[in-house]
Amino acid sequence: MNKLPVLKDTATLVVMGCLLLFAAGCQSSSDTESSESSVFDGRLTFSSKVSDLGLQTSSLAEGKAPEDTVTVTLSGKRYFVPKPTPPIAREMASYRTPVQAASSDYSAFRADDADWILENFSDDDRTEIMNLLADEKAHDMNRRIFSALETMQIWGEAELNGYRLVLVRYNSDKERGTVLTFTETPDGWKRTNALRKDETFDVVFTSFRGETGN
Repeated sequence: MNKLPVLKDTATLVVMGCLLLFAAGCQSSSDTESSESSVFDGRLTFSSKVSDLGLQTSSLAEGKAPEDTVTVTLSGKRYFVPKPTPPIAREMASYRTPVQAASSDYSAFRADDADWILENFSDDDRTEIMNLLADEKAHDMNRRIFSALETMQIWGEAELNGYRLVLVRYNSDKERGTVLTFTETPDGWKRTNALRKDETFDVVFTSFRGETGN
């Protein structure tokens, strides 16, 4: 597999799943129930060096040196045996849970199916995603990246301000991955970029990306 570029700007990275590829781990303070439950009993802790944050003006980093650490803790659960998520056909797609929605999102990008990709996003995000799909350079990069991502594994879930964060890695990578954000809609759980400027999300994203994650 070819090495892909590391992209640090959270506002850019969260726009399309194709660009969010580099991650590391998180710590769980307790075991939790299955991924089908919406109740999280555990706590996940994410840490990042200030210098690695995408939002360099974050209030969470105020007064800290570049080598200092910022830490946030969310309700969530860590799967100590990652959940394998191979590509599925479009007719098998479901949005009943964030994990199922993540499977549909991954499979749509793998299939390079623009209509399906849009279907996976919330209404508020679709215009932006349509514009990105219409960008020939971005679309080509997306296609090349996902052609190399043969499998996806779910490593955990967390909750942040009513959104569900799904922690994923690809091709059984144990060090790098990304964080997908989902919002609950009348049509089920859908991808969203609503947290792109959220300071807590920035720490979660940077930590799980792998530069200074636990």
